Amino acid sequence: MDGQFPVGDQSYRAFTANWTGHPTDQPAIVAEANPAGGSTVYASWNGATEVDSWTVLAGSSAIGLRRIGTQKRARFETAITVNTEGPYFAVAANDASGNVLARSATVHIVS
Repeated sequence: MDGQFPVGDQSYRAFTANWTGHPTDQPAIVAEANPAGGSTVYASWNGATEVDSWTVLAGSSAIGLRRIGTQKRARFETAITVNTEGPYFAVAANDASGNVLARSATVHIVS
């Protein structure tokens, strides 16, 4: 939250209200090979207040990604371990009803 008072005004009180964050950018994603096998995907969307879960999409090419799993959101950044090496990944941010709010860009793990 960021605010300013007009010159000369002072206050010791601050009031907040319920609000919903709708970022204008895409969710962020990082994917890396997991030494134990498969991959780890990190998903976050700074400022989004309605994200309940993340769906991981993966494939052997950037087009034709398929859903490989869903995991509940955990704090600011959610780490998701998947049993595929991709090497192409994207994530979709879902609300509590399972509706897709937004999708990340597609990333590629370089071997």
